[in-house]
Amino acid sequence: MLADNVKKELGVIISRIVFKCGYQDFLGNTNKKAIVVEGYTDEKLISRIKKQDVLSIQIKEICTNRSIFLGKEKGKNAIVYLFQVLPNDPDIEIAPGCGKWSLYGLVDRDYDDEMLNLRLPRLFITDTHDIETLIFSTDNQVTNRLSKASISPETMKKALFLSYQLLCYRQVLRRLPDKNHEIDIKALASQDTTIDFSAFVDGNNIVPDKLLKTIFSNQNNNLSNEKKKKLVDNILKDKQMKKHFDNKGEWKYQMETFSPEQVNGYWLIVRGHDIVSAICFYDTNARNEYFYKNNNTLNREFEKDLIDAYDIGMFKKTELYRQMKAADLVVD
Repeated sequence: MLADNVKKELGVIISRIVFKCGYQDFLGNTNKKAIVVEGYTDEKLISRIKKQDVLSIQIKEICTNRSIFLGKEKGKNAIVYLFQVLPNDPDIEIAPGCGKWSLYGLVDRDYDDEMLNLRLPRLFITDTHDIETLIFSTDNQVTNRLSKASISPETMKKALFLSYQLLCYRQVLRRLPDKNHEIDIKALASQDTTIDFSAFVDGNNIVPDKLLKTIFSNQNNNLSNEKKKKLVDNILKDKQMKKHFDNKGEWKYQMETFSPEQVNGYWLIVRGHDIVSAICFYDTNARNEYFYKNNNTLNREFEKDLIDAYDIGMFKKTELYRQMKAADLVVD
């Protein structure tokens, strides 16, 4: 039994979906299926593969500002919460006059093991860490076909190598106990901002002390040389990081011989936004095309270009496609 406030909010959501698809389409749509997605990139990809009578819509378009779902902090959490409270029956009638709707959701896998354990039947999850890594992992020629900047295989290889290094450093920095200096690794996040790789990358390798300097300078926290050296030593002594460094503190992997297949679950753990940022770090043309000139951050053109260039036939090899096909949401 749904609580009254939840039922009321779901009624608002259905009404907004009806408004989004258009009244005439609504009247003639007997199937009434909709996929709720996190953001623009997901919606654009789904628009390329969905059946004509299926609506793809962003969560922010159907939730009010005071929504109990948006109160779950961000788009992904809002979608997960939405499908936690919905009845198990995918065909729901919760708004008078709106008829029955088959609602489905799509979210990025990220690092969310708890979400995976929920096993919500109408919530689809990407095979890889996110939509971008799903595209990169299934179509290794996609960056050659970008309309605004063709990325060479060598640049792509460098970007994959650098993104993996960044992941390893993030992991060890999360594990490092430091009572005197809280390490805020948001400086290494590239979801909404662009990482300044030039501040801590030498050639194709991340330099640990420069990395720490970047993090602490972003926190307005002046780290003494003694503290910095101690933290670098702790990084190199970390049990997991020892697998990646030799006795001289040099990165064991060589970019020239590196491939994602060397890393167990590479596409599950590396972030797509990191790869995109690394591509633009190495390729000046890509940086000029896909960056806002006034604030040095990525615009949405890379994502749009990437999805347009994607060989959609490759998507049909994914588990995500298989599940969506079983729900009769996508074309053959």
